[in-house]
Amino acid sequence: MITRTLGGIPLIRPNQWDESYSVVETVNTSEAGTDLVDVVRSNKLTVSTSFNCSSRWYKIFAELSERASLILNSYDPLTGANKNRTVRMRDFQGSFQQYSDNLDGMWVVSFTLIEF
Repeated sequence: MITRTLGGIPLIRPNQWDESYSVVETVNTSEAGTDLVDVVRSNKLTVSTSFNCSSRWYKIFAELSERASLILNSYDPLTGANKNRTVRMRDFQGSFQQYSDNLDGMWVVSFTLIEF
């Protein structure tokens, strides 16, 4: 079973967890017209995620969204083990589900995690 923590808090099961990895590079052109590529970093993680959750979890996610940085501990398929990554949370959104059976209300929360 894959376990994930964000800011030291074990996460509930997400509806969606989409990971993408990018290469951070700068490209300059020489006088001869040749591209000079400098790879600054590879495998920079971006996660798009969403959760169906209670108002208690909505509050937890909202508080995490206010932090400047968070530690995400999640499974890294490249190493085959969990890995800590420093991330920031962006695009936090919460949508109340009006016709919920839960007395506290049910929320759909989504956000993006971007590795530093």
